[in-house]
Amino acid sequence: MQEQKKLQKKIIDAEKFIEVQTDSELRTILRSYYINGLSQEEIGKLLGYDRSTITKKLKRFWKMKI
Repeated sequence: MQEQKKLQKKIIDAEKFIEVQTDSELRTILRSYYINGLSQEEIGKLLGYDRSTITKKLKRFWKMKI
């Protein structure tokens, strides 16, 4: 039960982190990938990009955050 509460808190923290991002497309990518578990290929199809574009957008985002 304690592990489930820890996991729930991590999910809530991730959702809060995603929501404060100013780029709406990036929010969609982050939410789809990290919360909904879609693959980069699936996200690309959803947004009209190929998988490599989604990969680059995620890499660029995390590079800016580090």
